[in-house]
Amino acid sequence: MKSRTNERVVLLVMVAILLTLTPACEKNEETLFIGQSYQAGIIGYLLQKGDPGFEKRQQHGLIVAPYDQTPAVWGCHGIKIVTSMEIGTGRSNTSSILNSCQESGIAARVCDDLVLGGYDDWYLPSDAELIMICTNKSHIGGLSGIYWTSSESSGENWYAWNMEDYCSGGTDKRQTVRNVRAIRSF
Repeated sequence: MKSRTNERVVLLVMVAILLTLTPACEKNEETLFIGQSYQAGIIGYLLQKGDPGFEKRQQHGLIVAPYDQTPAVWGCHGIKIVTSMEIGTGRSNTSSILNSCQESGIAARVCDDLVLGGYDDWYLPSDAELIMICTNKSHIGGLSGIYWTSSESSGENWYAWNMEDYCSGGTDKRQTVRNVRAIRSF
């Protein structure tokens, strides 16, 4: 009888140790949603299956700054900068822009310099990222007018999206001032 009691105690201790050591990342503790205030901004998009960075058991997405940054020019007219239009490329696009263009006050620099709520990893969204934000604009609020993206179409043109005209876009980057709304990934 004493032997069975000892076996049970040992088994219970082992189970307790396993439960303590098992990672709690099996399931996200909090269910996040578009439009929710989160990490110094508003969730503007949650990654879907097929998106780079998507994880089935952990939500990831894009956080939109809660307000527009200073309107700015895209800058660097005539300089060809290799960028991407895809979701998940806004951060690398912003870095490419800043490495190729030393102009101050440009849209990418405005986003890169932003610090909100202790977060300093803001960037200018790629074309696809801004489209996803545009489709969710009613949940985000405050988006009005034409916004720059970090995606280049040529040395003279960059993509910008009109939030009031069914998210249509495309514009010349010559000294045209457009709205800027920084985002960050989580």
